[in-house]
Amino acid sequence: MLSLLSSNSASTTKGAMVPIQKISLSSSGGFVFSNIPQIYQDLFISVSARGDYASSMDVVLLSWPYTQNHSYTTMRALGSSSMTIDHFRGSTAYGVYLNSIPAATSASNTFGYINIHIFDYSNTTRFKNVIATQAFDLNTAGGGVSYTTGTKNTTTAITELSIGGGNAGISAGSIATLYGIRGA
Repeated sequence: MLSLLSSNSASTTKGAMVPIQKISLSSSGGFVFSNIPQIYQDLFISVSARGDYASSMDVVLLSWPYTQNHSYTTMRALGSSSMTIDHFRGSTAYGVYLNSIPAATSASNTFGYINIHIFDYSNTTRFKNVIATQAFDLNTAGGGVSYTTGTKNTTTAITELSIGGGNAGISAGSIATLYGIRGA
């Protein structure tokens, strides 16, 4: 369910985060923010999600739109009693890989959290850059954290964003909120 959020009550202060759209999934799928207004400096997305795939944790992919010109670098730590630290990169990718979220087999009401900051999204002379942080806790079964930087190798303004899970998608009950950040 897509909700357009009123910005009338939002501060007019420079640097303020203004809610634009909120999506609550009532069935399995992904998040698509479209018709993004071109009046802010940056975008920020807050996500609370779990996967819909039963055998492993789902991956989350951010794209605008789904084309093979994204690149990213991720550092992550995963584990239960001790954390395993690794990193990975992607180039000419179909999106920015934001790491894993709890799978459908995780304890009920267990969600992963992702914060995504997209810089200068409406500028038509620069590539689009993103920083994302992610965390999830599976209690005694482990958990993970990650930090991702990414780029969309195009100068086209961002008017639509999608966030989707690998495997079978993102579960019902997951929520994503898109904010605009006023120019400083």
